[in-house]
Amino acid sequence: MQLPRSTEAPGISGLPVKVLQLTKELYELEVIGDIYCSLFSTISPPCMFNTSLRTLKLLAALVWFSGVVVLFIKSSSLFLEAEGINPDQPWTWLAVLAGLVLGGIKARYLFSRLCFKNLKRIDALEQPKLWHFYRARFFIFLFLMVSSGAFLSRQAHGDYSMLIAVAVVELSVGTALLGSSNCFWREQKKYK
Repeated sequence: MQLPRSTEAPGISGLPVKVLQLTKELYELEVIGDIYCSLFSTISPPCMFNTSLRTLKLLAALVWFSGVVVLFIKSSSLFLEAEGINPDQPWTWLAVLAGLVLGGIKARYLFSRLCFKNLKRIDALEQPKLWHFYRARFFIFLFLMVSSGAFLSRQAHGDYSMLIAVAVVELSVGTALLGSSNCFWREQKKYK
């Protein structure tokens, strides 16, 4: 597919050359090919926001790994706060170990299956749209989990046992996300 010759949009006199070059490079990598096409060409609206299966899988992996980073940061801060309340307690470090072990079990028996199931669902899409990298119910569930995690974290401040409990849950989910992320790496090998 060729890039459109005109770089002008209504109200814009012209795009800088470097922006156009970067956009072209990303287009050639098929990262934003269909998005670029729908925004800058004269394709009809029904195909607007069409994207490739690879892009959907990259977006799914981005959300997955974002969860890993956020949960590791949150659980670390909760464990550090608990350690500050009761220093020299072995329970804090046993709780870290418990979170890692529980996360490994979740990764093997639950999260890997969910990840592969979603990747198979993406492969079955006939006209993938940009928002199809997860189902709508996943986003509702994610919102509920983030909200409840934030609420529990606020409630736990100053309470050693509550801090440990919330930190173990968050560490176990973060570990499960990280442990099951190999499904994305296996999927990435298909494109090489």
